[in-house]
Amino acid sequence: MTRWIAALALLAAGPATAQSAPPPAPAPAAPGQTTCTDVQVGSSQSYDCINAQLRALAGAEPKPSSQDAPLTSASPGYKTGAANASATANRLGSNYGKSAIAARPNVVYPSGVPHLH
Repeated sequence: MTRWIAALALLAAGPATAQSAPPPAPAPAAPGQTTCTDVQVGSSQSYDCINAQLRALAGAEPKPSSQDAPLTSASPGYKTGAANASATANRLGSNYGKSAIAARPNVVYPSGVPHLH
């Protein structure tokens, strides 16, 4: 019941408050700048003016430089991803120098039954 009363109150007050205040006047453009007017026809909207201004603004400022220096042949191995002997020995375990396949210990699955010897 209270929802209907609130809805009727909003409907009664809606058009009166919407028409009582005029729309705010657009701010004047700064010297050398143009103002934009975006157009909406039906459900399609055009942003051509603001897109053109943003495109011009993006081309005017230089792009920030990257903080990381480019990789060169003098870069250390940990940055270029090169393998070194200590890392390879750690990865291969006891198979280092014997095989290209890393050493993996045999998996032992406990049975849960104690051995009585």
